[in-house]
Amino acid sequence: MIFLLFSVPGGPPTTFALRADSPYNVTISWSTPTTPNGIITGYNLYITFGNGTTTVERSSPSDREFVLTYLSPYETVTTHMSARTVIGEGPRTVSRQAVTHETRKLFSIAGWDVIVELCFTTPPTS
Repeated sequence: MIFLLFSVPGGPPTTFALRADSPYNVTISWSTPTTPNGIITGYNLYITFGNGTTTVERSSPSDREFVLTYLSPYETVTTHMSARTVIGEGPRTVSRQAVTHETRKLFSIAGWDVIVELCFTTPPTS
């Protein structure tokens, strides 16, 4: 007789990060949990947008990144995530935040566009 012991993942996905790629996209990336406790069947991404809207996206087990599109320049995105097995959802990551930036076209010379990417972080409030 063979017994297989499965449980929810023992920890959240690792190397969880957000990166603002453009004024309109944020990429969320991660690695599998260090203690999967079975076969990972997918990931849940909990995303809160700057306007307060929250959504849950479900990702497949082979995915290691998810791209949020159709965002606005300077939009704040906050997210955390978890992994799932057939038994259920594991612990969630600590929340991470990204702010999209803006790219401005300054001028054109001889048919070539010169693009400068302006990125900044607002200083912390005291």
